Amino acid sequence: METPLQLDESLAGVPTERRELIEVFLERVWPFLVSSLTTSSSSLLRSVLAAPTHAGTLARFLAEVASDEAVAALDPLAAAFARAGDIQETLLKKAGGTWLAGEVAEHLAITRQAVDKRRKRGSLLAVEVRSWHRYPLCQFSEGGVVDGLPEVLKAIDTDSGWTRLSVLLSPTLRSDSADDADMESSVLDALRQGHKAEALHAAASWGRHEAV
Repeated sequence: METPLQLDESLAGVPTERRELIEVFLERVWPFLVSSLTTSSSSLLRSVLAAPTHAGTLARFLAEVASDEAVAALDPLAAAFARAGDIQETLLKKAGGTWLAGEVAEHLAITRQAVDKRRKRGSLLAVEVRSWHRYPLCQFSEGGVVDGLPEVLKAIDTDSGWTRLSVLLSPTLRSDSADDADMESSVLDALRQGHKAEALHAAASWGRHEAV
């Protein structure tokens, strides 16, 4: 099996069971990755390397190669999963990054248990990243949480944190700025500008638009 250079050093200290899983994973994907890289065009490689992070580069590359007819015939969902990873990374970048529960607790001056309760109630937005709940930074203000956010989150008719984040950040409302009369602003922009009613209406309308 071909493996990345210095694999042994990289896996030093990893528990045996997990190391075995990593080795099986690499044994399965490494030949495919090398083969796909050697047959990909230079323009494709330049395009995926423009991603701002390692994860984004890999997600964009896999989305492209998974669209190949042979791959799609064997695994119809492969391209969709790869594109989802790229979309999620883009959303997190637009959100300004994320905090873990402990960092949120410190910012809000509450306990981690209280953070978890707010997440479960839907008054704090969290997305799952590698089985961890991460809290997008865009929802926080200097002194706490963006005013009106809990109500808006509950108005978005979905249990998916990723979908809620997308609704918050997607341009859906006309800007009220004279300089940006033809521009659209997001639900979160509206909240930050004090337009809670408009933000609530857009959030509640999301599900109806999706159903059409």
